[in-house]
Amino acid sequence: MLNVDPLQHPDQANQGHQAPAPFSGISSISTKEAALLYTRAGFSVVPVPFKKKGCRLPGWPELRITEPEVCIYFDRARQNVGILTGIAGLADIDCDSPEAVITGRGLLPATGFVFGRESKRASHYFYYADTVLVSQQFADPLASAKGHNAIVLELRCGKADGGIGLQTCVPPSTHPSGEQVEFEPGGAGAPAKVSAKHLQQAARRAAAAAILARHWPGEGSRHAAFLALAGALCRAGWTVDEIVQFSTAVYSVVWPGDIDLRSCRAEVESTVKRLAAGDAAITGIPSLCGLMNERVVAAALEWVGINTAKSKSCATGRELESNPLSTAQLGEYVFDPDGDPPRGADLL
Repeated sequence: MLNVDPLQHPDQANQGHQAPAPFSGISSISTKEAALLYTRAGFSVVPVPFKKKGCRLPGWPELRITEPEVCIYFDRARQNVGILTGIAGLADIDCDSPEAVITGRGLLPATGFVFGRESKRASHYFYYADTVLVSQQFADPLASAKGHNAIVLELRCGKADGGIGLQTCVPPSTHPSGEQVEFEPGGAGAPAKVSAKHLQQAARRAAAAAILARHWPGEGSRHAAFLALAGALCRAGWTVDEIVQFSTAVYSVVWPGDIDLRSCRAEVESTVKRLAAGDAAITGIPSLCGLMNERVVAAALEWVGINTAKSKSCATGRELESNPLSTAQLGEYVFDPDGDPPRGADLL
Protein backbone atom coordinates (compact mmCIF):
# COMPACT_ATOMS: atom_id res chain seq x y z
CA MET A 1 0.00 0.00 0.00
CA LEU A 2 1.14 3.52 -0.73
CA ASN A 3 0.14 6.55 1.27
CA VAL A 4 0.49 9.82 -0.62
CA ASP A 5 -0.24 13.33 0.58
CA PRO A 6 -3.38 14.20 -1.42
CA LEU A 7 -2.05 17.72 -2.02
CA GLN A 8 1.46 16.64 -2.95
CA HIS A 9 2.34 16.02 -6.58
CA PRO A 10 4.05 12.62 -7.03
CA ASP A 11 7.05 14.27 -8.69
CA GLN A 12 7.41 16.59 -5.69
CA ALA A 13 7.33 13.80 -3.09
CA ASN A 14 10.91 12.79 -3.86
CA GLN A 15 12.43 16.25 -4.17
CA GLY A 16 15.15 16.77 -1.61
CA HIS A 17 15.12 20.56 -1.73
CA GLN A 18 12.63 23.37 -1.72
CA ALA A 19 12.25 25.33 -4.96
CA PRO A 20 12.31 29.14 -4.74
CA ALA A 21 8.92 30.50 -3.66
CA PRO A 22 8.73 34.17 -4.73
CA PHE A 23 4.98 34.30 -4.08
CA SER A 24 4.88 32.49 -0.73
CA GLY A 25 3.81 35.53 1.27
CA ILE A 26 1.31 36.84 -1.22
CA SER A 27 -1.75 36.09 0.91
CA SER A 28 -0.64 38.67 3.47
CA ILE A 29 -0.14 41.59 1.08
CA SER A 30 -2.56 43.85 -0.79
CA THR A 31 -3.85 43.10 -4.27
CA LYS A 32 -1.88 46.08 -5.58
CA GLU A 33 1.33 44.72 -4.09
CA ALA A 34 0.55 41.27 -5.47
CA ALA A 35 -0.10 42.68 -8.94
CA LEU A 36 3.23 44.49 -8.81
CA LEU A 37 4.99 41.29 -7.74
CA TYR A 38 3.41 39.34 -10.60
CA THR A 39 4.30 42.08 -13.11
CA ARG A 40 7.93 42.07 -12.01
CA ALA A 41 7.95 38.29 -12.47
CA GLY A 42 6.91 38.70 -16.11
CA PHE A 43 3.17 38.00 -15.89
CA SER A 44 0.57 40.24 -17.54
CA VAL A 45 -2.02 41.18 -14.93
CA VAL A 46 -5.53 42.62 -15.24
CA PRO A 47 -7.79 44.06 -12.51
CA VAL A 48 -10.89 42.07 -11.62
CA PRO A 49 -13.69 43.26 -9.32
CA PHE A 50 -13.72 41.83 -5.80
CA LYS A 51 -15.34 38.37 -5.61
CA LYS A 52 -15.72 38.28 -9.41
CA LYS A 53 -13.97 36.15 -12.03
CA GLY A 54 -13.92 38.36 -15.11
CA CYS A 55 -12.21 41.64 -15.97
CA ARG A 56 -14.75 44.29 -16.97
CA LEU A 57 -12.46 46.76 -18.69
CA PRO A 58 -13.11 47.19 -22.43
CA GLY A 59 -10.36 45.57 -24.48
CA TRP A 60 -8.78 43.85 -21.48
CA PRO A 61 -7.21 41.02 -23.55
CA GLU A 62 -4.94 43.64 -25.15
CA LEU A 63 -4.12 45.31 -21.84
CA ARG A 64 -0.44 45.11 -20.85
CA ILE A 65 -0.04 46.86 -17.53
CA THR A 66 3.48 48.04 -16.74
CA GLU A 67 4.97 48.45 -13.26
CA PRO A 68 4.27 52.22 -13.09
CA GLU A 69 0.66 51.56 -14.18
CA VAL A 70 -0.14 48.99 -11.51
CA CYS A 71 -1.11 51.66 -8.99
CA ILE A 72 -3.52 53.15 -11.55
CA TYR A 73 -5.42 49.95 -12.32
CA PHE A 74 -5.24 48.44 -8.85
CA ASP A 75 -6.54 51.45 -6.94
CA ARG A 76 -9.11 49.87 -4.67
CA ALA A 77 -8.71 48.27 -1.29
CA ARG A 78 -10.63 45.16 -2.34
CA GLN A 79 -9.96 43.78 -5.81
CA ASN A 80 -9.07 40.51 -7.48
CA VAL A 81 -6.08 40.07 -9.75
CA GLY A 82 -6.12 38.09 -12.97
CA ILE A 83 -3.24 36.82 -15.10
CA LEU A 84 -3.56 36.61 -18.87
CA THR A 85 -2.85 33.19 -20.36
CA GLY A 86 -1.41 32.57 -23.81
CA ILE A 87 1.36 35.16 -23.49
CA ALA A 88 4.76 33.49 -23.93
CA GLY A 89 2.96 30.14 -23.89
CA LEU A 90 1.57 30.58 -20.36
CA ALA A 91 -1.08 27.92 -19.78
CA ASP A 92 -3.43 27.17 -16.90
CA ILE A 93 -4.71 23.63 -16.43
CA ASP A 94 -7.97 24.16 -14.56
CA CYS A 95 -9.10 20.95 -12.86
CA ASP A 96 -12.70 22.05 -12.74
CA SER A 97 -14.34 18.88 -11.40
CA PRO A 98 -13.61 17.05 -8.13
CA GLU A 99 -12.51 14.03 -10.17
CA ALA A 100 -10.03 16.08 -12.21
CA VAL A 101 -8.56 17.60 -9.06
CA ILE A 102 -7.60 14.06 -8.07
CA THR A 103 -6.50 12.72 -11.47
CA GLY A 104 -4.52 15.89 -12.14
CA ARG A 105 -2.28 15.17 -9.16
CA GLY A 106 -1.08 11.97 -10.75
CA LEU A 107 -1.12 12.84 -14.45
CA LEU A 108 -0.10 16.49 -14.81
CA PRO A 109 3.58 17.49 -14.94
CA ALA A 110 5.12 18.85 -11.76
CA THR A 111 5.19 22.65 -11.61
CA GLY A 112 6.08 25.31 -9.08
CA PHE A 113 2.87 27.33 -9.54
CA VAL A 114 -0.18 25.56 -8.07
CA PHE A 115 -3.17 27.10 -6.30
CA GLY A 116 -6.81 26.60 -5.39
CA ARG A 117 -9.28 27.39 -2.64
CA GLU A 118 -10.55 25.63 0.48
CA SER A 119 -13.22 23.55 -1.25
CA LYS A 120 -11.10 22.88 -4.36
CA ARG A 121 -7.48 22.58 -3.35
CA ALA A 122 -4.71 22.29 -5.95
CA SER A 123 -7.09 22.87 -8.86
CA HIS A 124 -4.95 25.20 -11.00
CA TYR A 125 -1.54 24.36 -12.47
CA PHE A 126 0.43 27.01 -14.41
CA TYR A 127 3.04 26.14 -17.06
CA TYR A 128 5.06 27.80 -19.79
CA ALA A 129 4.58 25.75 -22.96
CA ASP A 130 7.12 26.07 -25.76
CA THR A 131 4.27 26.83 -28.18
CA VAL A 132 1.02 28.69 -27.55
CA LEU A 133 -1.74 26.09 -27.29
CA VAL A 134 -5.33 26.58 -28.37
CA SER A 135 -7.52 26.53 -25.26
CA GLN A 136 -9.74 23.50 -24.89
CA GLN A 137 -12.59 22.49 -22.66
CA PHE A 138 -13.40 18.87 -21.85
CA ALA A 139 -17.09 18.33 -21.20
CA ASP A 140 -19.03 15.44 -19.71
CA PRO A 141 -21.55 14.26 -22.35
CA LEU A 142 -23.89 13.02 -19.60
CA ALA A 143 -23.66 16.04 -17.30
CA SER A 144 -27.19 17.36 -17.86
CA ALA A 145 -28.73 13.95 -17.23
CA LYS A 146 -26.67 13.19 -14.13
CA GLY A 147 -26.68 16.65 -12.55
CA HIS A 148 -22.90 17.05 -12.74
CA ASN A 149 -20.95 20.15 -13.71
CA ALA A 150 -20.52 19.88 -17.49
CA ILE A 151 -16.88 20.90 -17.54
CA VAL A 152 -14.39 18.31 -16.32
CA LEU A 153 -11.13 20.11 -17.08
CA GLU A 154 -9.88 23.08 -19.08
CA LEU A 155 -6.62 23.84 -20.82
CA ARG A 156 -6.55 27.64 -20.76
CA CYS A 157 -3.97 29.24 -23.03
CA GLY A 158 -4.47 31.04 -26.36
CA LYS A 159 -7.37 31.50 -28.77
CA ALA A 160 -7.87 29.61 -32.02
CA ASP A 161 -7.01 32.78 -33.99
CA GLY A 162 -3.75 33.19 -32.08
CA GLY A 163 -5.06 35.99 -29.88
CA ILE A 164 -5.36 36.42 -26.12
CA GLY A 165 -8.80 36.06 -24.61
CA LEU A 166 -8.55 34.28 -21.28
CA GLN A 167 -7.44 35.20 -17.80
CA THR A 168 -7.41 33.35 -14.51
CA CYS A 169 -7.83 34.92 -11.08
CA VAL A 170 -4.83 34.12 -8.89
CA PRO A 171 -3.89 34.57 -5.21
CA PRO A 172 -4.74 36.63 -3.21
CA SER A 173 -8.08 36.97 -5.04
CA THR A 174 -11.40 36.09 -3.41
CA HIS A 175 -13.73 33.58 -5.05
CA PRO A 176 -17.44 34.52 -5.41
CA SER A 177 -18.12 32.01 -2.65
CA GLY A 178 -16.00 34.10 -0.28
CA GLU A 179 -13.17 31.57 -0.19
CA GLN A 180 -9.63 32.88 -0.48
CA VAL A 181 -7.63 31.79 -3.51
CA GLU A 182 -4.34 30.48 -2.13
CA PHE A 183 -1.13 28.84 -3.26
CA GLU A 184 -0.59 25.24 -2.24
CA PRO A 185 2.42 24.30 -0.10
CA GLY A 186 5.36 24.21 -2.49
CA GLY A 187 3.26 25.84 -5.21
CA ALA A 188 4.17 29.52 -4.82
CA GLY A 189 7.07 29.40 -7.25
CA ALA A 190 7.53 29.66 -11.00
CA PRO A 191 5.52 27.77 -13.65
CA ALA A 192 7.42 24.81 -15.08
CA LYS A 193 8.63 24.95 -18.68
CA VAL A 194 7.19 22.05 -20.67
CA SER A 195 6.66 21.05 -24.28
CA ALA A 196 3.24 21.96 -25.63
CA LYS A 197 2.77 18.41 -26.91
CA HIS A 198 3.47 16.89 -23.50
CA LEU A 199 1.24 19.37 -21.68
CA GLN A 200 -1.68 18.81 -24.03
CA GLN A 201 -1.30 15.04 -23.74
CA ALA A 202 -1.20 15.25 -19.93
CA ALA A 203 -4.30 17.49 -19.81
CA ARG A 204 -6.21 15.15 -22.10
CA ARG A 205 -5.28 12.13 -20.01
CA ALA A 206 -6.23 13.83 -16.75
CA ALA A 207 -9.63 14.77 -18.23
CA ALA A 208 -10.19 11.28 -19.64
CA ALA A 209 -9.32 9.58 -16.34
CA ALA A 210 -11.65 11.99 -14.52
CA ILE A 211 -14.67 11.35 -16.74
CA LEU A 212 -14.14 7.59 -16.66
CA ALA A 213 -13.84 7.63 -12.86
CA ARG A 214 -16.98 9.76 -12.56
CA HIS A 215 -19.05 7.15 -14.42
CA TRP A 216 -17.14 4.01 -13.36
CA PRO A 217 -19.36 0.97 -12.70
CA GLY A 218 -20.16 -0.06 -9.16
CA GLU A 219 -18.90 -2.96 -7.07
CA GLY A 220 -19.10 -6.23 -8.93
CA SER A 221 -18.08 -4.77 -12.28
CA ARG A 222 -15.21 -2.49 -11.34
CA HIS A 223 -12.43 -5.05 -11.68
CA ALA A 224 -13.69 -6.21 -15.07
CA ALA A 225 -13.79 -2.59 -16.21
CA PHE A 226 -10.18 -2.02 -15.16
CA LEU A 227 -9.05 -5.09 -17.10
CA ALA A 228 -10.98 -3.94 -20.17
CA LEU A 229 -9.43 -0.47 -19.87
CA ALA A 230 -5.93 -1.98 -19.65
CA GLY A 231 -6.64 -4.08 -22.73
CA ALA A 232 -7.88 -1.06 -24.69
CA LEU A 233 -4.85 1.07 -23.78
CA CYS A 234 -2.42 -1.77 -24.49
CA ARG A 235 -3.91 -2.30 -27.97
CA ALA A 236 -3.46 1.45 -28.55
CA GLY A 237 0.29 1.09 -27.97
CA TRP A 238 0.56 2.50 -24.44
CA THR A 239 3.49 1.29 -22.32
CA VAL A 240 3.06 -0.57 -19.06
CA ASP A 241 4.11 2.53 -17.09
CA GLU A 242 1.62 4.72 -18.96
CA ILE A 243 -1.24 2.29 -18.37
CA VAL A 244 -0.35 1.91 -14.68
CA GLN A 245 -0.16 5.69 -14.21
CA PHE A 246 -3.51 6.24 -15.92
CA SER A 247 -5.22 3.35 -14.12
CA THR A 248 -3.86 4.57 -10.78
CA ALA A 249 -5.40 7.99 -11.42
CA VAL A 250 -8.80 6.34 -11.98
CA TYR A 251 -8.26 4.12 -8.92
CA SER A 252 -7.58 7.22 -6.82
CA VAL A 253 -11.08 8.54 -7.51
CA VAL A 254 -13.00 5.26 -7.42
CA TRP A 255 -11.20 3.93 -4.34
CA PRO A 256 -9.96 6.98 -2.39
CA GLY A 257 -7.39 6.27 0.26
CA ASP A 258 -4.74 3.57 0.07
CA ILE A 259 -3.96 2.32 -3.44
CA ASP A 260 -2.47 -1.11 -4.06
CA LEU A 261 -0.04 -0.15 -6.82
CA ARG A 262 1.57 -3.59 -6.87
CA SER A 263 -1.68 -5.28 -7.77
CA CYS A 264 -2.45 -2.62 -10.36
CA ARG A 265 0.95 -3.07 -12.04
CA ALA A 266 0.75 -6.86 -11.86
CA GLU A 267 -2.64 -6.87 -13.59
CA VAL A 268 -1.45 -4.48 -16.30
CA GLU A 269 1.73 -6.48 -16.91
CA SER A 270 -0.28 -9.69 -17.12
CA THR A 271 -2.66 -8.09 -19.62
CA VAL A 272 0.22 -6.87 -21.80
CA LYS A 273 1.95 -10.27 -21.78
CA ARG A 274 -1.21 -12.18 -22.57
CA LEU A 275 -2.12 -9.79 -25.38
CA ALA A 276 1.39 -10.09 -26.85
CA ALA A 277 1.00 -13.87 -26.77
CA GLY A 278 -2.21 -13.60 -28.78
CA ASP A 279 -4.67 -14.36 -25.99
CA ALA A 280 -8.07 -13.64 -27.56
CA ALA A 281 -9.71 -13.55 -24.13
CA ILE A 282 -8.21 -10.14 -23.31
CA THR A 283 -11.06 -7.65 -23.21
CA GLY A 284 -11.03 -4.07 -24.48
CA ILE A 285 -13.29 -1.31 -25.77
CA PRO A 286 -16.38 -3.46 -26.49
CA SER A 287 -16.32 -4.92 -22.97
CA LEU A 288 -15.75 -1.50 -21.43
CA CYS A 289 -18.79 -0.20 -23.31
CA GLY A 290 -20.81 -3.10 -21.99
CA LEU A 291 -19.94 -2.06 -18.44
CA MET A 292 -20.43 1.71 -18.68
CA ASN A 293 -22.00 4.34 -20.92
CA GLU A 294 -20.75 4.25 -24.52
CA ARG A 295 -20.67 8.02 -24.89
CA VAL A 296 -18.41 8.35 -21.86
CA VAL A 297 -16.05 5.68 -23.19
CA ALA A 298 -16.00 7.26 -26.65
CA ALA A 299 -15.29 10.76 -25.30
CA ALA A 300 -12.53 9.61 -22.93
CA LEU A 301 -10.74 7.50 -25.52
CA GLU A 302 -11.00 10.19 -28.20
CA TRP A 303 -9.45 12.70 -25.79
CA VAL A 304 -6.38 10.47 -25.41
CA GLY A 305 -6.15 9.87 -29.15
CA ILE A 306 -7.72 6.43 -29.44
CA ASN A 307 -10.05 6.13 -32.42
CA THR A 308 -13.23 4.32 -31.43
CA ALA A 309 -14.99 4.71 -34.79
CA LYS A 310 -14.51 1.07 -35.76
CA SER A 311 -15.05 -0.43 -32.32
CA LYS A 312 -18.44 -1.90 -31.57
CA SER A 313 -20.24 -2.34 -28.32
CA CYS A 314 -20.72 -6.02 -27.59
CA ALA A 315 -23.86 -5.05 -25.71
CA THR A 316 -25.67 -3.48 -28.66
CA GLY A 317 -23.61 -4.18 -31.78
CA ARG A 318 -23.96 -0.51 -32.78
CA GLU A 319 -21.09 1.75 -33.77
CA LEU A 320 -19.85 3.74 -30.79
CA GLU A 321 -21.43 7.16 -30.52
CA SER A 322 -18.97 10.01 -30.65
CA ASN A 323 -19.51 13.10 -28.53
CA PRO A 324 -19.49 16.25 -30.68
CA LEU A 325 -19.30 18.48 -27.59
CA SER A 326 -16.33 16.72 -26.04
CA THR A 327 -13.69 19.32 -26.96
CA ALA A 328 -15.17 22.77 -27.46
CA GLN A 329 -12.73 25.58 -28.16
CA LEU A 330 -12.76 28.18 -25.42
CA GLY A 331 -11.86 30.84 -27.97
CA GLU A 332 -15.37 30.58 -29.35
CA TYR A 333 -17.01 31.48 -26.05
CA VAL A 334 -18.79 34.77 -25.64
CA PHE A 335 -18.33 36.61 -22.34
CA ASP A 336 -21.26 38.49 -20.93
CA PRO A 337 -21.28 42.32 -20.78
CA ASP A 338 -19.99 42.30 -17.20
CA GLY A 339 -16.91 40.38 -18.20
CA ASP A 340 -17.80 37.27 -16.23
CA PRO A 341 -17.12 33.88 -17.84
CA PRO A 342 -20.08 31.84 -19.11
CA ARG A 343 -21.49 29.35 -16.68
CA GLY A 344 -20.86 25.65 -17.10
CA ALA A 345 -17.28 26.04 -15.93
CA ASP A 346 -16.16 27.12 -12.51
CA LEU A 347 -13.06 28.99 -13.56
CA LEU A 348 -11.68 28.99 -10.07
